[in-house]
Amino acid sequence: MGRTRQEKDALGKIRVPVEAPWWWYTQRVLSIYPQEWVAKVPETFLRAYLEAKMVYATVNARFRKIDQEVKRAIHTSAKQLLKKNSDEFMKFFPISQIQSWWWTSTNMLVNEVLANESSVVLWGKYGSWKVDAHDHLNASQSSNDTFPGVTKIVCLKHMTHLRSALKWLEKQLKAHARKRKNIKKVWRTHLQDAVEIRLGDEFSAYARTIGKNVWYIDQARKSLLELNFWGTATWSLQNITPAIRKELVREFSKFYSLKFIQPKSYFEQISSSWDIAFVSQTLTHVANDLIKIWNDMRIVSSWPLAWFNEYNLPAVQPGSSIMPWKINPSVIEALTMVCAKVSWTNHTVEILTRHAQLELQQFMPGISFSLVECMHQLAYSLDMFTSKCVKDIAPNKKHIAQLLDWSFVNATNYSESLWYEVVAEAVVKALKTWKSLKEILEWVK
Repeated sequence: MGRTRQEKDALGKIRVPVEAPWWWYTQRVLSIYPQEWVAKVPETFLRAYLEAKMVYATVNARFRKIDQEVKRAIHTSAKQLLKKNSDEFMKFFPISQIQSWWWTSTNMLVNEVLANESSVVLWGKYGSWKVDAHDHLNASQSSNDTFPGVTKIVCLKHMTHLRSALKWLEKQLKAHARKRKNIKKVWRTHLQDAVEIRLGDEFSAYARTIGKNVWYIDQARKSLLELNFWGTATWSLQNITPAIRKELVREFSKFYSLKFIQPKSYFEQISSSWDIAFVSQTLTHVANDLIKIWNDMRIVSSWPLAWFNEYNLPAVQPGSSIMPWKINPSVIEALTMVCAKVSWTNHTVEILTRHAQLELQQFMPGISFSLVECMHQLAYSLDMFTSKCVKDIAPNKKHIAQLLDWSFVNATNYSESLWYEVVAEAVVKALKTWKSLKEILEWVK
């Protein structure tokens, strides 16, 4: 451990690395639970926690629960931390997702780091105790309300990115629908030739599907505006007043430029994770629709000679170490695995949602960390899909026309003027003789 400083809590004395930006609570967590082989608490989650502490400091100072000097130190230290790049930032928060009492461990880590960094602002070194992790950083709050509240904040941030990514994808698909509206092609049902449509119709269907998912995301985001903050322990009025609660609603709304509301039932918010589960289910619906679209694109773009080859997806990398001609739909296949992870995560969220007991949803950390990671990956994956794949899809017009010419899609049209059975027999004869349906039916006429 190197040079250490001695600290003390109700359990006794403990040694903390002299330069560690945390105190005794976090050190006990680090000494008990493994940090090497399990994922750390997500960075976006920790950054949102710092922002929340800044808002609380503003309101607590307004109600004289902390000094203005302490508030300014908290704001200064939080802003300094938020400016750090990812690697530097995470050095201050080495805690893993496997912790003791998860909510408290994460909340206290943030409290201790901010208390220490604020003490540096006021006094010039760690351990001055000028800013306290409990009395100042945890004033008017509890792990019970800050952790679920931060979860909703982070979800809202990622959903804003996800919504933007979906809108960009929808825009590109609409552009393809307009540009390809005059390209006639075979429409297939059950993977069989069916009728004639336009390639633009295919893309317009995809665009509409994505547009509907944007609407679903908007509905899910609304459920997150009933924020979990300002409830303290088990949503009682311990260590907080109705006036502070009201002010916190206003201040959080102002800070994030969102219209947050107080929960209609604080007890429901602490005992249930329904709002987060609703978001998770919505993401699963989005993922399912994306996989369907991607599967269509993989089939229709399969090439060069043995399959549809109706349009080309942009080539991003060679597809084989031994087959020189092969170009795989690599982007789509990678993103399909991301969407599969979304569905798997939703299953985890469902299990943890229904296994909460009595007045506390004690599995919120497992729900939060899993969902935040998936939202992050899905949003960035969609950006990649649109830029590396959809944007530059190019139709093979000549091949599409050949497939249409040799297909039996016009059989339905012919059956209006000829008997159904006559057309059916003509199709069979065309297949046997390798002639077009048009040639056979001209002979029948």
